[in-house]
Amino acid sequence: MTSIYLPNEKEKLVKLYVPDKNKPTHFVMELVSLPENRFDMELIGAINNALDIVDTAILSLPDDKKNIGGSLITTSSGKFFSNGFNLQKAWKNVEEFYPAVQKLYARFLTFRVPTIAAINGHAFAGGCVGYR
Repeated sequence: MTSIYLPNEKEKLVKLYVPDKNKPTHFVMELVSLPENRFDMELIGAINNALDIVDTAILSLPDDKKNIGGSLITTSSGKFFSNGFNLQKAWKNVEEFYPAVQKLYARFLTFRVPTIAAINGHAFAGGCVGYR
């Protein structure tokens, strides 16, 4: 797999790739919505799309390879891993935003392969989950 940018090549929010072609079930998802990687509906959508791609890749393995395991490393570059929620965008549609955030968190917690956060810099990505 070469690098895939989500939601697309022009509007890069997430970069997904396999760092070692000999280990096709180990993925890296890099947040590239720099400089702050603030969560909004677009970034949540891009992350969900990346998780869908990982799911599909693992589920489409031949039967003799389905149990080889795998992993997903999330990371970023720069000063912030994530500087929290983009509140200006979140408040515009809070009824949609907070359930989407909660579903994303649940998806990470129950994902089919272990996920590892290789956090660089500051990480405030959930600091206002309880505020409604």
